[in-house]
Amino acid sequence: TVGFPHDTLLVMVLFLMTQLKAALGYEERAVLVLLFHVIGRAMELASTTWESASWDPDRDMLVFDWGDIKTGRQYEMTLHPHHDGWEMDPIHALACYLMCGSPSYKASASVAEMGVNFIFPQYKLSDGGAAGKVSDIIDKCRKAKVEGIPDEAASQSCRVAATDDMLFNTQLSFFAAIARGGWKCKVDSLIFYYLTQKVHVAEAGRALSHWPNPKDRVYAPSLDVIITDRNRRNVELLCQNLFMYTPIASMLNGRLKGFRNVMVASVLMYLKPVKKALGNDCLLAKAVNDAASGLFSPLEILQFGDDIAKHFKIKNAVQLAEGGNDQERLKAAFTTLQDLALQNLDVSKDLRDELKKNTAMTANVQDVVNDLHNMISNMPMNYTPRKAARHDSMIDVHSPASVGGPPQVDAASAVAARASAQPDGAARASTQPDGAAR
Repeated sequence: TVGFPHDTLLVMVLFLMTQLKAALGYEERAVLVLLFHVIGRAMELASTTWESASWDPDRDMLVFDWGDIKTGRQYEMTLHPHHDGWEMDPIHALACYLMCGSPSYKASASVAEMGVNFIFPQYKLSDGGAAGKVSDIIDKCRKAKVEGIPDEAASQSCRVAATDDMLFNTQLSFFAAIARGGWKCKVDSLIFYYLTQKVHVAEAGRALSHWPNPKDRVYAPSLDVIITDRNRRNVELLCQNLFMYTPIASMLNGRLKGFRNVMVASVLMYLKPVKKALGNDCLLAKAVNDAASGLFSPLEILQFGDDIAKHFKIKNAVQLAEGGNDQERLKAAFTTLQDLALQNLDVSKDLRDELKKNTAMTANVQDVVNDLHNMISNMPMNYTPRKAARHDSMIDVHSPASVGGPPQVDAASAVAARASAQPDGAARASTQPDGAAR
């Protein structure tokens, strides 16, 4: 079996995501990317389940059980964020596959094995076998004139390409490459081999993701940098909406929530370059816009991506820095952090200027409010605003009320009228002294 160059695999991935059946293309891209990173065979990948997967927050990696078909051995496999970008990032590939694939393309429980969610169930149940299905993907790319694919390339070509990628990495130990590939190895102490295998598998995984020092930790993109007390609930709703139609939605909102959040952070971080490569109306962009509708504006989503990317660069400053050795990368990392600090200072200055402007406007508004308050306080106590004139055709224009207010009644007439309304005794009593009345 022959492999193909890493750059050729990159072109194949881009082609698959731009084909007419975009949902199928997102699935096929995920298959090729994962086959490369796990150095596996098609049937091994098709037999992998979500139930065996877990997110390791201390090392920022996805861990799942992996079975070697030839040897019958099982060991833990890991996936890590990619150094170079989104195209070959296994976490981003899985996110796009889960978010954008049609229901028939997503992970689901098979009829024969209810309760088991295979990552790629349609490959396990394929009539032509998982290997034949992967070979069809490669053949599709070859027919589309993707350059660099040998005529003999087949399903195991991704495994061969990944093996070459590891063995020619001078920063990776030979033992780590063997552990990742699951090959037999005779060592003096088997207990040492089993206890350290996960460490070496992860080290080789970071090498396949092109991190310059695979022994160092790599930090995954995180949503923590964009979450505040005000938007916490909406961010959670955004995550749930993105995976709403995934058969493993309850799992992603439960024990795999950490991995779900990393997938969302990866999608937001790379949204701009993805839209640039695939178009603003690509399937992924539509999925994000639909999920964010009513929660965040498109501009807020893009700003979230920028903030996550900046945080990702800061956390992995040394690993992302260019240089031939650790000393050169440290210098480059210091320069990067210095530039980011200066950018933040510029932003802070702009925010301070805006705050001063808003404070001045607030002071002006307060002055107006104080003036109105003083005017009201200085008004006469008996002042009553004039009411609008009443237009009523039934009012007698000759009556005193119609021309100047209430009718004028003299005091004598008032007393006489009150007396006439009372009983005689009461009237008399009111005009006599107190003693006479008693």
